[in-house]
Amino acid sequence: MKKSNKQTIGEEQANYLTHGVGLLLSSYGFGMLLHKAWHVADPWYLAGFTIYGICLIAVYISSTLYHWVSRPSLKRKLQIIDHCAIFLMIAGTYTPILLITLKRHGGPYFLVFLWIVALLGIILKFKYTGKYQKLSTASYLAMGWMAIIFLKPLYLLIPSQGLWLLMAGGGLYSLGTIFFHWEKLPYAHSVWHLFVVAGSLCHFLVILEL
Repeated sequence: MKKSNKQTIGEEQANYLTHGVGLLLSSYGFGMLLHKAWHVADPWYLAGFTIYGICLIAVYISSTLYHWVSRPSLKRKLQIIDHCAIFLMIAGTYTPILLITLKRHGGPYFLVFLWIVALLGIILKFKYTGKYQKLSTASYLAMGWMAIIFLKPLYLLIPSQGLWLLMAGGGLYSLGTIFFHWEKLPYAHSVWHLFVVAGSLCHFLVILEL
């Protein structure tokens, strides 16, 4: 039986289970980051890790709830929150890197710009969620790949494996969008979710080693 959002019941179950796993992993990872920030005793670490952890959990909990509920009116509201949370996750992932690693390379200034972009994206999502999907995906990707402008300082300041993980995470998110738009493929959205979990895991490992 097909649901109104073109996902079968089985597909929706796979959708909320895949990001439910992401929610559990991100919650555990947040605890690890707070533990490290406590021992480092640096307010920049605490601020960066806290913002990142909250944003990461937000994207997984909103996605899990969106795919879990079946009532159309509630599902529509959760869809908007789910899409807005993607902007939070992108900006949140940048936050500790810009505040800690790139603090003396213009990171905080770029972070302000990035959060303004994220807030503008969220405002637009409240009006246009469900429309202009390809343009929306392009905006997520453009925002995510802005990190390329810091490639040189990142190359100098983080271990080579960290840089590779950073790029791999972006690559996984980007490749995953193929499945996000592949509506005719059964369980394609769940595959997209797996790419998101893998991409966020790569970025978490980078941030954990800051």
